[in-house]
Amino acid sequence: MDDAPLVSAQAEHGSLLLRQQEQMRVAEELTDVVLLAEGLPFACHKVVLSAFSPYFQMKMPRTACVLQNKQTSVDVSRPCLHVV
Repeated sequence: MDDAPLVSAQAEHGSLLLRQQEQMRVAEELTDVVLLAEGLPFACHKVVLSAFSPYFQMKMPRTACVLQNKQTSVDVSRPCLHVV
């Protein structure tokens, strides 16, 4: 059985998901955390930060801040923003 079409579809799905999340982040839609770098705010999605960084996974609270209409802020250095 050839799994190539499935692998290709999964890769496309992942790429689409990341593109859509980036567009949503830029528009500050459904963002649930604000990174502060030298006092400058940078709206993000906790799930994306946590998925790509063990550091952020450890730092993010395990609560549903969005449901409580709150934001979580995490101070980071400006060079860290280039990573995310």
